[in-house]
Amino acid sequence: MPNNSLSNLRFENIKTIFNCIAPAKNISRAEISEKTNLSLVTVGKVVDALASLGIVKQTKAPRSAVGRRAAVVNVNKTPFLLIFDLTAYNFRCTVLDLTLTRVDDFDGRYDTLTSYPDNLSLFINRAKGYVYKKYGMENCIGIGVSLPGVYDTINDCARSPHIPEIVVLPVRAFFEKHFPDNIVYVESNSIAAARSNITNVSEYDRKDIMYWYIGDRNVSGAHFISGELAGGRGNTACDFGRMIFDIDLTLEERIALCKNEQDCAELLSGVLYNMIRVISPDSFIMEYDMQFPTDRLTETIVSILIQKYKLPKEHIPDFNAANKKLRNSYLGLANFIRDKWLKQVIY
Repeated sequence: MPNNSLSNLRFENIKTIFNCIAPAKNISRAEISEKTNLSLVTVGKVVDALASLGIVKQTKAPRSAVGRRAAVVNVNKTPFLLIFDLTAYNFRCTVLDLTLTRVDDFDGRYDTLTSYPDNLSLFINRAKGYVYKKYGMENCIGIGVSLPGVYDTINDCARSPHIPEIVVLPVRAFFEKHFPDNIVYVESNSIAAARSNITNVSEYDRKDIMYWYIGDRNVSGAHFISGELAGGRGNTACDFGRMIFDIDLTLEERIALCKNEQDCAELLSGVLYNMIRVISPDSFIMEYDMQFPTDRLTETIVSILIQKYKLPKEHIPDFNAANKKLRNSYLGLANFIRDKWLKQVIY
């Protein structure tokens, strides 16, 4: 039920306070006020409202000295969300709590004798049964679906050369049929991953940022301008892997042939050089998922840009490594769903 006491507060302030509470084991109102630069009155009003909605819990801090114990706040971890990973034939369902911490995984094995839709439907029903028994579906706040390749929002399908069966599947409609009472958010794995990482770039909402996902079998990305996705028609822009690299090879196919870090760096530096000259982004965020070590890949790319392509250091964008704590696409999906759910509950 919406909370009228918060109706006159900006959602951004409510979200800022919630995001301050979420990662903390216990945090006081004074600490929240200090970290968010919001007044104690505003913090108190939001915390009380979130507590009345069951989103956060308030308890007394452990007694460490003589005197009055301060109240501390933490997130209620009973609500959860589900992320379905369809980037491979063997599906996975991951359970995340409100702190966006992985709680559980449920994996499926693809039956090649059964159609793709039937495989997916069977997996969803098994995952729902598992989650219902263990966590209760009534506590589920939303469903995220991570897709390979590019998600065409207009036609509700994925464009993936690796999983051709998914091209003809209306993904959102398929999941909404199985989860009629939940928010369903569908996104390509690269765009979802980018959403979870751009906020780590200082003043991201004023910058031109390009996100690259470089894997053995998938190369994709996203372009954000002043915090907004430059998606193109149907969000199909930045499908970097489909760029023609050679007469008969795409960039994705050519990267798949790389045998080591140096070979990959030589290849990528040429592509990134052209992007810098044409687009001149403020920052690149790089996520690598290769079979060989990539610890020095970004450093080697920058070195080649300077030495081979003669780019002055001041013309080279900042290079940032993507967060590897949890699969980035999961975090991007979960953040979006949690924010949308929070807004619905409050207003």
